[in-house]
Amino acid sequence: MRELSGSEKIGAGVTAGALSGVVCGPIELIMIQQQAKGGGLLETAVKMAQAGPSTFFRGTLAMMAREGIYAGSFLGMMPVMREQFRQMYPDSIGKTEDSARFSAAFLCAPIGGMLSHPPDTVKTCMQGDIEGLKFKGYGATASTVIKERGMSALWAGYPWRCFRQLCALVMFDKIQSELVPKLFPHAFAPVAPKEGETLSPKR
Repeated sequence: MRELSGSEKIGAGVTAGALSGVVCGPIELIMIQQQAKGGGLLETAVKMAQAGPSTFFRGTLAMMAREGIYAGSFLGMMPVMREQFRQMYPDSIGKTEDSARFSAAFLCAPIGGMLSHPPDTVKTCMQGDIEGLKFKGYGATASTVIKERGMSALWAGYPWRCFRQLCALVMFDKIQSELVPKLFPHAFAPVAPKEGETLSPKR
């Protein structure tokens, strides 16, 4: 069994995040509708479901884009860059696993946040206006936001998102590094060497 390449790790993270957006999209729609109009959780969920798929899944494609980029950051970019820093800078930022982790987070969080913020802005606008009175489709919503407040409005609130992702990436990567070998020890067991080879870990 070979280890995944860097591009495969990032691709797997993006795919996992995008698929989770199918579930998260309607959940956030219900949350935003509660915040905007009040009502109970079950009551709001039933109303959204009764309104039909076009309402229940409103903004979900943008949600899939946001979650794909986000998960690609912490499941793919983070471990890839952490290992790169360990190999390339063993006497400085890659000296320890944690120093490489923090360095990778300071690179990946701003990139992931910058790329994922516009789809989140579009999603939130669409889900807050389920009637489509102001925000129509995805492209139309982005155009309306830009027309009213300028291109930078797509990144409104970005500093907070970046800070949150910085903290999340460090925490998630640390938990993953410590917990996964304990949950799946068979995947990290040493592989019996072939003749002439030295013992090496499975992954």
